Amino acid sequence: MSAVVVPYYCGMGDRNRTLLECMQEPERINVTALTEQSQKYAIDGMIDPTTYMLNDRVFIYHSPNDSLGERGHSVWLL
Repeated sequence: MSAVVVPYYCGMGDRNRTLLECMQEPERINVTALTEQSQKYAIDGMIDPTTYMLNDRVFIYHSPNDSLGERGHSVWLL
């Protein structure tokens, strides 16, 4: 089984965007827009406040055998 790192709300509700931009072309991901959307969801009470993650460590792993996502995702998200 393989897993792909896709940032929260990356596809913005669009399946094609998720499969192409989010999974194959990480350089096209607008991280600022995703951060702003997450903060809006938190303000609206749809998700927990993003400040809860402020000092959390995140581990991103990528296997050389992963056939679903491009290796660049791990680097792009740092």
